[in-house]
Amino acid sequence: MTPDATADATLDVSADAAVDAMANVSADAATACRVDAPTACPDASPRYADLVPIFRRRCVTCHDGTTEGPWPLDTYGHISDWQREVRDELLRCTMPPADAGVEFPAEERDAILTWLRCGLPQ
Repeated sequence: MTPDATADATLDVSADAAVDAMANVSADAATACRVDAPTACPDASPRYADLVPIFRRRCVTCHDGTTEGPWPLDTYGHISDWQREVRDELLRCTMPPADAGVEFPAEERDAILTWLRCGLPQ
C-alpha cells in the first residue's frame, strides 16, 4: 500500500465523532453491546492477517459476495472499500444483526476497529 493509499484509508476525526455519537442511539444495542472507538493506533498495530479469522467467523457467513448476500467482506479490497460502513455498523452494534445467530465478542470488535483506526495495515 502506498503512503497516499494509507492516508486515504485512515478515517478522519470528524467522521469518528459523528459515528461515536450514533453508537449510543439504540438503548437495546447499548445494553447488549458497548463499544468505544479507538482514538489512536497502538505501537503494535493489528495486521490484516490477524483479522482474517474474525472476518471469516463473524462476517463472511453472510457477506460472501454471492448475489443473495449483502456487500462482500471476503477480501482485503472488499473490506477496504466498505471500511466506513464496517466501522459504523460495529460502533452501532448493528452487525451482525441479532437474528443472524452470530456472536461478536467485544475484543474482536475492538481488534477490527483498532485495525481500521491504524489505516488497515496489511
